[in-house]
Amino acid sequence: MPHKRKIRKDNETKLLFEPDDSFLFLAYTGVSSDSLLVPLDTLVTLSILKYIGADLKVYLVCERKNEFSVNINKSGFRFELVDKLPDQASKCRLPVWYLPNQLTCLAGLCSVVRYAVKLVSFTNPLLSEHKQLLGHQMNCLSAPAEVSTWTKFCELEVPTSISHFMSSNDPHLPVELSRLEVHLKQPLRIHNIRKRMQDAQKKISANNEKASKNESSDLINNSMEENENCKVNSNMNGKKIENKNDKDKARKQAEDMLNIQSYSQDQHIYLEGPDLLISDLIVYSCLYLLFSNHSEIMKTSLPLLYSWMNKVGIERGAEGVLQEILHVQEQEPRSVYCVSPVHVPDESLYKCDPKRETCRTFTNQMDIDRNLDWWQDSGLVSLQSYLDPGSGFGEESEIDWSNLPLLVHPQAGELPADRLQRKCSQLQGLVLPLQKIAAKRCSSPHRFKISIEENKFSSEVGRRCIIVDFCSGGGHLGLLLAHLIPQAEVHMVENKEESLARARERGLALGLKNVWYYQANMEYYQGVFDIGCSLHACGVATDIVIAKCIVNRADFVCSPCCYGAVQPIENIKYPRSFFYFFKFEKLFVLQMKSIL
Repeated sequence: MPHKRKIRKDNETKLLFEPDDSFLFLAYTGVSSDSLLVPLDTLVTLSILKYIGADLKVYLVCERKNEFSVNINKSGFRFELVDKLPDQASKCRLPVWYLPNQLTCLAGLCSVVRYAVKLVSFTNPLLSEHKQLLGHQMNCLSAPAEVSTWTKFCELEVPTSISHFMSSNDPHLPVELSRLEVHLKQPLRIHNIRKRMQDAQKKISANNEKASKNESSDLINNSMEENENCKVNSNMNGKKIENKNDKDKARKQAEDMLNIQSYSQDQHIYLEGPDLLISDLIVYSCLYLLFSNHSEIMKTSLPLLYSWMNKVGIERGAEGVLQEILHVQEQEPRSVYCVSPVHVPDESLYKCDPKRETCRTFTNQMDIDRNLDWWQDSGLVSLQSYLDPGSGFGEESEIDWSNLPLLVHPQAGELPADRLQRKCSQLQGLVLPLQKIAAKRCSSPHRFKISIEENKFSSEVGRRCIIVDFCSGGGHLGLLLAHLIPQAEVHMVENKEESLARARERGLALGLKNVWYYQANMEYYQGVFDIGCSLHACGVATDIVIAKCIVNRADFVCSPCCYGAVQPIENIKYPRSFFYFFKFEKLFVLQMKSIL
């Protein structure tokens, strides 16, 4: 598998699979008497639901966005058009699962599809076989797009590029198709490759018994020859025998590696190996829109991708599902000359591929010292609240850990003893200023406007002060805040299933009603909030948190992590300070112009 991740032994996310209390919200952009106009994410989700035989009712919310949409038939699935999202689900970008009994929302295409497959396969014994679509240990596309190049490719890059191509006049097929073609050429990393090779060999032997006997005979003769060599060599110098054995061992290891590499390359049948997974279905549903009209160009220029499309579409039935969903309509002829001329590196789409280049920026102590000296000499005034004498942040106070419920204490998170004391100190450093900020924010009258949402998904909701714990992990900070600041509503945003599962398990056991759990990348959380915080958000994540807080004009308290290995992303460029850039790094002015 492409991602090595630590998982719980029980391989569960501690979510109860409740079909009657699980609500899936998707976007649509238009409606007619017999069809709906939907964005690509909605088409992909509906096609996979139909592929796995899920008889789930979906709730469609109108989003008037200027993006590519397709016509689908109204028949074939149960749906309801709704005017607005439940309050908590409205904090997320669609598509989103809304699980009110578990105070949870799941956002992002891959998370939504993964939960749908689990919901169906765990609640309907007749459809339990669809668990195989989640791969080994149900880890397919479990790594979030913020850290996984493969998830990012399937969830963001492919849908975005196809949407752009279908809504433009670009004569070249998207470069993502070329990247897929190169990806399919690469040998795989299969978790149980030796067992698969043995099973394949047994199958070949069973189908050709005569060949198996001949092979066995050859093995016996070879073994006899080796024994004779040993007898002859027994009279030779012991060092020569040792050298021969070492050479034989090295030769066998080399042959074994070649056999594994050859087998792994031959088994690159689907995108992640010999098995059909949800990654295949997601990408196929996107590419199908252009495959039907430009298959001849793909057959000539992208033979491996063309073969894969036929395997998934025809042999595995995905094409029939999409034909049933899509509303037949006339399409204008489109001139496409070839695939994108952009050069594509000879590497897989997995981050772990050793051929991939990294763009991380590593710091050293000299840079740190230089920048600290520059800060002291710059004359800039710090606006951090704790430096204000009237803020009260300098007053000595501590958290009384002994009076906290066990499930609020970090020791409930199964931390080792040597980390527990450090974690308590870290949490105290963030919680004390957050309490003071929340006391001021929560006392503002306009924070308590009452709005009643009149639909079956919502009850009366007070406009509480909202604190968002980004990259919340196992809930050490978020649960502590929810317990100590009951007048506030805490949103815990975490993209890792296992981490959020531990937090949710603790929070539900505590009976906390002022916490909501969001399994989503930070960019999928789009709610308005008053206070943001993060404890050890890795690398660039802390800068993303601060940027979101600035956009929301929210107070924030952050403790960064991993600043020795940050990498720029689309919305975060380095250095972050324009003043620093122009005053101290004048040599990079041309680079800044390219960024702007």
